[in-house]
Amino acid sequence: MAEKGGFRIGVALSETTDTMNNQSPEFQIFLKVEFDHDVDVTLLTDMLGVEPSHCISYHDAGFTRIDRQKLPAAWWYAYPSNREYLPSWSLQNVMEEFFAKFDDGRLERMKQYVWDGNGSVILTVNGYFFHEQVPELCIYGRPMRCLNKLDADLMINLNEDNSSQ
Repeated sequence: MAEKGGFRIGVALSETTDTMNNQSPEFQIFLKVEFDHDVDVTLLTDMLGVEPSHCISYHDAGFTRIDRQKLPAAWWYAYPSNREYLPSWSLQNVMEEFFAKFDDGRLERMKQYVWDGNGSVILTVNGYFFHEQVPELCIYGRPMRCLNKLDADLMINLNEDNSSQ
């Protein structure tokens, strides 16, 4: 679990040689809430007012395949969905659209529930861009305040398609 207090950001950049050329970058966001013990993760659905793309109790979570470590209880929300990506030249615009779904009261209740349950919040951003069409990766304003309010870890995974080289 992440330690409480502070703000942590991770960025990973990789290359792919998949598909299309001359497209705008695309983003997908996963809001992940995890606990390393049994709590009622289904309460997060009511707190946030959105249906999760993944929700599993600690009891049902299972173990990792290689080292058999216990997996956490988890509640994940994917935006726009598990299989869709939102085209945008700006991560800021995508983050604003994402956080517009949650008013400050909902976020505050979620933060308190996670804090009381000794859980963690992780926001994972998956971005895809095409050769020489790099998106703007700035985050400021309300999205940054929301991340800070949630004491969330932010992971940004960027994948570049170099098939046109």
